Amino acid sequence: MSLSYSDNSPIANLSVKSITGRPGIGFYRLLFEVSITQHRISKKETWTSFREISGQVRVGSPRAAHNDLGKTYPEVPLVMVAKQSSPELISPDIYSHLFYIDLDPFQIECIEDLRNGGDLKFTLHLSGIADGYWGPQSRTVQEVHFRANQSDWIKVLGEMKYQEFLLFEIPIPPENASSELKQAIQYLKQAKDHLLKGHYDEVVGKCRLVLESVTKGLKEESDVQTAINTYSNGRKEMTKNQRILFLREVARHVCHLPHHVSDDSSNVSYDRTDATCVLGVTAAVLARSLG
Repeated sequence: MSLSYSDNSPIANLSVKSITGRPGIGFYRLLFEVSITQHRISKKETWTSFREISGQVRVGSPRAAHNDLGKTYPEVPLVMVAKQSSPELISPDIYSHLFYIDLDPFQIECIEDLRNGGDLKFTLHLSGIADGYWGPQSRTVQEVHFRANQSDWIKVLGEMKYQEFLLFEIPIPPENASSELKQAIQYLKQAKDHLLKGHYDEVVGKCRLVLESVTKGLKEESDVQTAINTYSNGRKEMTKNQRILFLREVARHVCHLPHHVSDDSSNVSYDRTDATCVLGVTAAVLARSLG
């Protein structure tokens, strides 16, 4: 998109080349690599510099309207200084500059709801003050677009070290742990990957494998059945451990739905809210079982 001092005095053309992420303490930094093609001037009666550059960021998806995300700034100060053209040198200067916006966990969660496992569309409105023959003028570049596909955004989340649902550490099983417990952690990681990709039924299916692996690895099949029987015969008499085992079994039972057919003969499917709920419960159960 072109930026001009006046109708016949172009300053630069701007476009977004890529996006990256970076972790912070209590925030996540999203960076836009902006490609700048700065034009040379051929006369004195034009612009001399472009300064105080910042912008607004909007985000949307192919299925949802754009929403305001916040203000973006150059990561290091940026001032464009006009360069005179000559018969020997008339080609524009081409370079890149990073612009950033800092996001909190709630904002990223809202972006994930908007994305719903798909792509994102970012729009930057960059503006600044252009100085020149006609005095300082406020100038805005309208709608510099960038489309981040699913893999682009998942890579950015990884660079940010954003943990979408695990607000606690999952302990690593000891060396002598059963293969089932080690496999349970792998299933949980796979479930998280499916969540980022929008494969919500697969999230729930992997969580079922996590819970079954935990019960088998700890050899608690009979204890789980006892907890179920106690609940059926008089739940007030259940011990704390029986209630925890019953919770694990209820979560496993919820995870069986994608493999059955509903009353109206249509396949049961889960949305992102369902998958996130099941994933959070499964992660908590696994953490307690390995603690």
